[in-house]
Amino acid sequence: MCNQVKDDLYSGVLLGSGRKSRCRVRVLMNLVNNRPPVVFEYHIVSAEKSLPEGDYQLLLDWETLNVRLQDGEWLVPLS
Repeated sequence: MCNQVKDDLYSGVLLGSGRKSRCRVRVLMNLVNNRPPVVFEYHIVSAEKSLPEGDYQLLLDWETLNVRLQDGEWLVPLS
């Protein structure tokens, strides 16, 4: 069984508080043989605009996540 961790940067969009901002998201996923990848971590690396703290939706090509900007850090739960 071949197990590999893939670490890539993806483009996303943050929506919330009446604002929209493009962002870069670091995604860590586990690849095992020919199975679909399993994501085990999302990390918002940067946002194009300065955003106020609060709740947002993170839109990626394959998924929408509810995230929160709190104390200057993005909290991204696994789906």
